[in-house]
Amino acid sequence: MLGSVTANYQTNNYQQGYSVWNAGNLNGFNWQVRGSGKVAADYRNRYDGRVYNSGFRELNGSGYVGLNKSWGYSHLTVSSFNQILGLIEGERDSVSGRFLRTNDLGETQIVTGSGFSGYGLDVPRQQINHLRLGTDNNFILGQHRLTLNVGWQQNLRREFGNPEDYYEKSLFFQLRTVDYALRWFLPELNGWNSTFGTSGMQQQNQNKGVEFLIPAYRLLDGGVFGVTKKTFGKLDISGGLRYDIRRITADALYLDANEQPVPSGQGDQKFEAFRSTFRNVSGSVGGAYSLSDKLLLKANVARGFRAPNIAELGSNGKHEGTVRYEIGEPNLKAETSFQLDGGLNFTSDHVSFSADVFRNRISNYIFPRSLATPSGADSVSLEGDRVFRYGQGDARLAGGEVSVDLHPHPLDWLHFENSFSMVRAVQFDQPEGQRNLPFIPADRLQSELRVNFRKVGNSRLHNLYARGTVEHNFAQNRIFSAFDTETPTPGYTLVNAGLGADIVSAKDRTLFSLYVAANNLFDVAYQNHLSRLKYTAVNYTTGRQGVFNMGRTLSVKLVVPLSFK
Repeated sequence: MLGSVTANYQTNNYQQGYSVWNAGNLNGFNWQVRGSGKVAADYRNRYDGRVYNSGFRELNGSGYVGLNKSWGYSHLTVSSFNQILGLIEGERDSVSGRFLRTNDLGETQIVTGSGFSGYGLDVPRQQINHLRLGTDNNFILGQHRLTLNVGWQQNLRREFGNPEDYYEKSLFFQLRTVDYALRWFLPELNGWNSTFGTSGMQQQNQNKGVEFLIPAYRLLDGGVFGVTKKTFGKLDISGGLRYDIRRITADALYLDANEQPVPSGQGDQKFEAFRSTFRNVSGSVGGAYSLSDKLLLKANVARGFRAPNIAELGSNGKHEGTVRYEIGEPNLKAETSFQLDGGLNFTSDHVSFSADVFRNRISNYIFPRSLATPSGADSVSLEGDRVFRYGQGDARLAGGEVSVDLHPHPLDWLHFENSFSMVRAVQFDQPEGQRNLPFIPADRLQSELRVNFRKVGNSRLHNLYARGTVEHNFAQNRIFSAFDTETPTPGYTLVNAGLGADIVSAKDRTLFSLYVAANNLFDVAYQNHLSRLKYTAVNYTTGRQGVFNMGRTLSVKLVVPLSFK
């Protein structure tokens, strides 16, 4: 039986984290259980100070209990994820530049003092409770092997958006899912290793709030597949084929003048009923060829498939998480893709090098775009939020990653790792400003210098490490600029550092482990290109739009191992 207790503290947002873990095996009866909790206050950065209502709280647990025997294993599993987090609106006072909030009387107030809300959360906020119960089985049947996973899940997602009623559930989705996966591993036949199986799920979502963003719906999904692989000397090949079918049935919804549901045909229609069925075949085939003991060449070709989700098909309302009004399109087609990718890997005693590239042609690519009025102006909702509608087009994504790891011998304790990644994404047959796909990450260069020592002389420090990393995100100017959907993001560089070690007893038993890390060491004020907070309100006292990401933070983590005899 083993266990550990972990505690963590981060200075920027006063985040506290705790975790308890225990696992054991008694003659094949085995278990594992983990419980963890986090609480964080508002984070800060150089430009915004304390970002009001950016805290969160989490309380999570997971574990399993089961048997491990010669015939395989069977486990009962459970996991529970529970989170409450503030939703940042970013509205500012035009004179002082301070954040604004709405009190329980519906009055707008300036957040005074340091702008620090402690560990409390204001409105709007979101609460998520996700529970999963399942079984994980692996049966050995002679030369065959069979795995079966079945689970039941309930996801409760609430958004509280009424300042005058702190506990009113503006949005409340109850999503229940039954999922399954059955795999049959065949014995090797003439060098071929093959697996066949089926997987799928059944979902039902109900709206229980006072507002409605997506319709109530039912989803039925299933697929069958087969994969195989074989080695021919220096060549390893593998391939697979899968057939999927998915059906989504959405319910109509009518509301009266008070925004309350009424029988079908009465009041104003909020959602129309629809049923969409998607079928497709996907597959891939690829190989890896060893040019030498140190050099490996890889290539793969694949066809992919993704059915639209319910938000893309049926949304009609304000999404607090994206700060916009979203409208779905029930007639969307499924996305299909054709991808080519290749890679080269070189590994020696002193250096490791890899280069991977891909080119993905996507038909019926789904993304939201700003909706314009007949006059060409931006369409806005009654509450003043910009309106986005999901649409489709043919697109191409291409990119890759190159990495180099230097570990010169006999300096086994030294590593210098570097990587560069990039993506280019365009939509075909589009005018200027609409050619680039929106929300594509910027090019990124990362470098890390790390030293590791198993022991430090005769001291009681084991597994000592120290690292310094530099992450440079290049400017992203390849944007979907039409309808003011997206804005360029300047480049920025973040420097991080870390140090850690195990402290052992005289008998080399680990007493505890201590880790210290500093992220954004130089307190750079930056906005990640994919951050939705870029598009919140302008701070007119500085001229800067949106809220910036977290500034410098120091993290201290303590892990105490426990053993039971």
